[in-house]
Amino acid sequence: MTCNAELGQCTSSCEDECNAGDFSCDGTTLKQCTADEDGCTSWEVLETCGDAKTCNAEIGQCVQNCNNVCTPGDKQCADGGIATCITDDNGCHVWGPSSSCGNNKKCDAKTVTCVDGCENECKSGEKKCADGGMKTCGQYDNDNCTEWSAPEPCATGMKCASDGKSCVKACTDACTSGAKRCSGTGNYQTCEKKSGALCTTWSAAVSCGTGMKCENNKCVKACTKTPKGTCNDIQRISYKSGAWKSITQVNNNSFNEHAAPAIATNKKGRNVILWSDDSDANNAYDVYMRGYNSL
Repeated sequence: MTCNAELGQCTSSCEDECNAGDFSCDGTTLKQCTADEDGCTSWEVLETCGDAKTCNAEIGQCVQNCNNVCTPGDKQCADGGIATCITDDNGCHVWGPSSSCGNNKKCDAKTVTCVDGCENECKSGEKKCADGGMKTCGQYDNDNCTEWSAPEPCATGMKCASDGKSCVKACTDACTSGAKRCSGTGNYQTCEKKSGALCTTWSAAVSCGTGMKCENNKCVKACTKTPKGTCNDIQRISYKSGAWKSITQVNNNSFNEHAAPAIATNKKGRNVILWSDDSDANNAYDVYMRGYNSL
């Protein structure tokens, strides 16, 4: 001991060699830092590890010789999760148990991080018609990837188009709305779309009426054929010496309806034959004429 006037007491004259409680290895010899009777610390031999063991100062033990497979703190992808390098009870550096990335996740080997483990099925907002209805691409489950929604049924009377892009009418139009057609000789039908229907159909047959007939998909006046032509021919008939002579067709086109013929004669015996004509079937009658020097 040494007398210390500054402290007014006797103090130890030794110096600490280490920090109490620390471990150290001297080759295969394990030592621990302890305090002696003087109050100073020094290294005390705890154990000689021998050939089959290795002195490990980190845990203060002689441990079995091991092949360290990693560096403590390193990470790697393993078993669908991330494993961390740890020091086991023998002081060896080994891979610890993996920590799962969770549902729909996977470990990316490049970054050793958990990332989405799914793949996008479609482009967000995209639509398609399938299973009887429209599906929309979006995010509908617990992962971060897109998938198709459940189908929203097509409206009544509709179905998925063959290209799968939209709902279309399940029926087929029978005709063009407003069109007409003959049904027999005296009736006609109109193309219509009934209330609530999606496609056009032909209506029930409707009569053209008395003195009318259906021809070329429209109702026209019915007439009687003459010996020399059809009922739509405008004819010039010569009469001489009390007998009918030659019969000449006046109009060049006898299609559809030609009616209301009239004749006018001047003082010189020249005459003009006039008639109304709907040969273009547009329901608008034109007036035609043809002149002759004599009957």
